[in-house]
Amino acid sequence: MVGSEIAGCCGHSLGGHDEGCAPIMAMPSHGHGTRRVFLSHKATVKVEVSRLKQSLGALGISAFVAHQDIEPTEEWQREIERALSSMHALVALLTSDFHDSNWTDQEVGVAIGRGVPMVSVRIPTDPYGLMGKHQALAGCSLDKPDQLALQILRLLHKRLPKPSGLFEAALEAYRGSRSFDESGLIADRVFPHFEDLTSVQIDALLEAYRTNRQNRFSFKGKGVLLPLLKRWTGEDWAVADNLLVTAKSLKSDEIPF
Repeated sequence: MVGSEIAGCCGHSLGGHDEGCAPIMAMPSHGHGTRRVFLSHKATVKVEVSRLKQSLGALGISAFVAHQDIEPTEEWQREIERALSSMHALVALLTSDFHDSNWTDQEVGVAIGRGVPMVSVRIPTDPYGLMGKHQALAGCSLDKPDQLALQILRLLHKRLPKPSGLFEAALEAYRGSRSFDESGLIADRVFPHFEDLTSVQIDALLEAYRTNRQNRFSFKGKGVLLPLLKRWTGEDWAVADNLLVTAKSLKSDEIPF
């Protein structure tokens, strides 16, 4: 289960941009993650939104960012339309000037018309019109993109149709981890949100752990995964030769004297 539907953006960090945390490498945007979100925003916060896009990428979520500081050309409009037609969800970053733009309102309208999930982030504007159906994320800051990305992940996990594909998105990021810190942070901040995994998903996670040395030698990651694997499988797990194995399999390999 994910936490409450609405909560402040305080507390957790992926470590990508927030003060005092080790940086995490982000994935590229649209086309590389298994879940696609459209970040609807004003150009006044385009730098901050680009950082949020990186933080979402670290979770395996591909974000499309349409900067609106110039009138879109016909080709640019087609690209925006493609992104809107292929998105799995829309995130509306409700800054004080959000409603001043026809483009942002049209993007929200497409999401409502298609019936895709929407996450509204109050910075500080409240959701208006049909956006008000769901309460917005409150207490958020674009200056802390890693925390905001985690909050968006939690709401997407609740609002996307099941199966949401978010575990597969996170697993893709974990599979491509490029540092011990990144592996540990994904394991610690993302995987615990998934209460139940299928045997296929668990096998895929173990394969991602086994084939990437950043995952295999991340002490933090191993420490987090052992209790998670017990929760998902009901069995005790251990580390043997830097591999994750069931305690039962270790006992069966013992040689009696």
